[in-house]
Amino acid sequence: MFANLVPVPPVQPSLMADIVFDNDRYIAGDLVTGKVTFTNVIPISARYIKISWNGSTVCDWPFKKDMCNEYLSGYKMAWISPDGKNILPAGTHKYRFNFRLPADAPPTFTGIFGEIRYTLTVELDRPWQWNVQTRKNFQVVQKTCMTISAPKMMQPVKFFAHKNSGTILKDGLFSIKLNFHKRAFLPGEVIKALVTMENNSSKPINQLEFQLIEQSHYHSRPQKTCCSVNESLKDCPVAMKYRRDAEHILNQGTHKCNIAPRQTRQVVVEIQIPANTRATFESSMISMGYMLGFSARNGSLTNNKVSCNARILIGNEEKIDGEKRGFQAVESLPQPPPPPYSP
Repeated sequence: MFANLVPVPPVQPSLMADIVFDNDRYIAGDLVTGKVTFTNVIPISARYIKISWNGSTVCDWPFKKDMCNEYLSGYKMAWISPDGKNILPAGTHKYRFNFRLPADAPPTFTGIFGEIRYTLTVELDRPWQWNVQTRKNFQVVQKTCMTISAPKMMQPVKFFAHKNSGTILKDGLFSIKLNFHKRAFLPGEVIKALVTMENNSSKPINQLEFQLIEQSHYHSRPQKTCCSVNESLKDCPVAMKYRRDAEHILNQGTHKCNIAPRQTRQVVVEIQIPANTRATFESSMISMGYMLGFSARNGSLTNNKVSCNARILIGNEEKIDGEKRGFQAVESLPQPPPPPYSP
């Protein structure tokens, strides 16, 4: 009963290439190196093996589809059939590749309205058959030299905001003031801010809130000048239909307090930056930065919240030119004053 069975030929192993990069990630301006390995147990029909690389920004939102800016592109013919027989001999074939990233290449990024991606593609061209392609992404990071790119972020600074609480019958002014020794930090560092709340209203201040927010800014086409994420994004000259903004909260908290009318209180707030936080960057289509938002609330029924925001810079360099600059420990902030005397 088994006489008519036809033996099944062995299944040929996958022709997908094995792509290995010499490093896990690269900095803008670096030389990207690695190797591609093909293994075939029998000779196969093929004309060439092509290794290509690409880096581009792609933005996408309703009515603005697949807007792209390419700043890295190239290829290398790793193998071409030498005798015109279009046969890749059996065996293991290894090919090295190398190419240099542009010095101003933005870092790898994925957001709500766009992404920056870097890809290496290996293509095996096969006559009269579908070509075989293997793709692998690689990570690019951008140096953020805080003392050079934004020196003012390394200087002490103050921010102030106030509000007249209530709507028709006003309850009076209350205010919030922020003091920073610096606004440039590294991932994993603790931000220390001295917050002063002054209550000149008839209602007590009962709550202080804070948020560490990641902000991303997108353009539908490349711009000659980048929008600075260290300034207000409302200053972007591009019309609203050609740009988008997005926010993501990384850390937040609430401090309960009871600041009676005509009293002032100081609080030292410590905010942990997550260790995997990405560095601030700016590019012609996508920029990303961070903002600290503080809010104080009083007991008024309406108009009872005053907010004060401060933009910060997060870098990714511990050493610059062999010296540690701008990353010393934050000086200890002054301790809050003792509570007012009460008999």
